[in-house]
Amino acid sequence: MPSRYTLLNAGLIGAAAIVLAWTKPSRAQIHTVLRTAFVVTLLAYPWDFFAVHWGAWTYGDQVDSLFGVNPQDLVFIFGCTTISAALLRRREDPYGIRGSDSKPNGEGGSYQERNEDVGGVTRR
Repeated sequence: MPSRYTLLNAGLIGAAAIVLAWTKPSRAQIHTVLRTAFVVTLLAYPWDFFAVHWGAWTYGDQVDSLFGVNPQDLVFIFGCTTISAALLRRREDPYGIRGSDSKPNGEGGSYQERNEDVGGVTRR
């Protein structure tokens, strides 16, 4: 039976995939979200490393470690950052408008042009 932490991480990665799909990002945006999560995970690794080696917390004897850090912590950080970055990207472009209806020559019009009143109704 997997540990509770393993199940938590599996659920978190599943939630990250669902949130990423829900935000309907482009391929470039997916790349940016995953790259952000990867960089944040790399930046958080020293935090765990020094905290464990200086005795701030321990994982116990039965936990696998990557130079003293539980790899599941890295998965947790990656999953949380993926969810956060995807939601922040969604907040930045709530209607998925930027770049979604660009013309073949790359002239998609400004945000204001795409949201001007059309027949008395604001198009969104």
